[in-house]
Amino acid sequence: MFRKGRAGSNPASGTSSDNNFPNMPQYIGAMNTIEQRKKTDELKPYHPKMDRADAEIFGMIAKRIKDDEDLDKLTQEKLETLHRRYVVRKSKQDAEELWKKLTGGSSKDKGD
Repeated sequence: MFRKGRAGSNPASGTSSDNNFPNMPQYIGAMNTIEQRKKTDELKPYHPKMDRADAEIFGMIAKRIKDDEDLDKLTQEKLETLHRRYVVRKSKQDAEELWKKLTGGSSKDKGD
């Protein structure tokens, strides 16, 4: 049933894909809708701190996400770039160092 229109079934095409839905776009490393919404939700508090160009790009992306539109590959890359630029992830080690600093630290931090 799917063999006739299956992507990669033509040896002359040079592609060998196990895609059962040939009309669906396949992006390598593409984000799904949940990941896109999560990233935009994480970026919302940083929106006032963004420079003008980034704020315009984020506004466009947020509007498209709100309207349930699919993001193309270029827009997904822009969202990923904004997320990397503004959302800072702290490791557990950073949090522990901050806690030691705030509580007075340990004897080895005081320089015995």
